[in-house]
Amino acid sequence: MICITSAPGGRDLPGLADQERFGSKGRPVIDRTEHGRQNSGPGNRTHWKNTILAGLANYIDAGSIVAGAAGLTLWTTMFHLSSSFVGLIGAISSNAISAGIGALVGGRLCDKFGRKKIYQWDMLLYAFGLLFIIFASAPWMLLTGYVIAGGGRRRCA
Repeated sequence: MICITSAPGGRDLPGLADQERFGSKGRPVIDRTEHGRQNSGPGNRTHWKNTILAGLANYIDAGSIVAGAAGLTLWTTMFHLSSSFVGLIGAISSNAISAGIGALVGGRLCDKFGRKKIYQWDMLLYAFGLLFIIFASAPWMLLTGYVIAGGGRRRCA
């Protein structure tokens, strides 16, 4: 069974040839049993749970993008928005400039404080941004909501 590719401290383990330890791109080989199946260790259920939860977070992002696009027509007529302001909302939306700025800041925070803690704060910030958008009574509230929601999207990659 191939379990570990190197010992702590970077020392190579005896008995494993380089072809067995590293794939074609130099990456460590996945832990496999004698029969070639992936090892289903005690953390396997936890890994599936985390993978599903991370995938569901993408639905949250997609929901805000689709809802924003659908609501843009209503907001344009309700608030009498100019085409320049609509373009500004699109440029600063939660999928554009504010998301990039949030990624720069949030990535560093994840490294410093931990991914789980920062992800929870990101979701709270994202929710506040969406509340600004939902209860917007003026165009500036739409813009502010998109900036906050964009800064609160997932940043820990």
